[in-house]
Amino acid sequence: MFRPELLSLRNEQGQAYLRRLFLECSYTLNDKSGIPYTLTDQDHPEGYKSLYRLYQDLEDPTEIKFADTYLTGWKHWEALCECEWFKPYIARWRRELELRLKSKAMDIVKAVATDDGHKNQFEAVKILLNAGWREKGKEKESTRGRPSKVEVNAKLKEQVEEEQRLLEELGRVKNFENS
Repeated sequence: MFRPELLSLRNEQGQAYLRRLFLECSYTLNDKSGIPYTLTDQDHPEGYKSLYRLYQDLEDPTEIKFADTYLTGWKHWEALCECEWFKPYIARWRRELELRLKSKAMDIVKAVATDDGHKNQFEAVKILLNAGWREKGKEKESTRGRPSKVEVNAKLKEQVEEEQRLLEELGRVKNFENS
């Protein structure tokens, strides 16, 4: 689909702009015409759109819709993300988007956990009790082979105790809501 507004994102030879996209980085600060974006978190008072805000608002973790909507496509986005000067920006943007999406997911989990009779209520409570939103440290996997019967039985006992604790906690939550 041809979008004439994207013509300002390329030079006369058809190469996609990178630094020239942003008010703060443009080499031609005397001539601000054609600069579409700012790197700040809010839109600029002179009309430059915040690419950060557009990125967050679209909530596209794959980034393909973002690239097609606000740049000339995926190749343009990849080229921009590979620029050393842009890497700190995109790292922060991606981290914030990940947290924003996790927050929305946790809102759904909380709603399911408090919905009596929901078929996934137990799993939702389990996620909340186990702090499922926290990032787990990347634990190094053991390559020693199959665990011993003693280790398997200990792990099984641990899981049974955890299930029992969760059932008790679910009962307390239900009693608290009913009172």
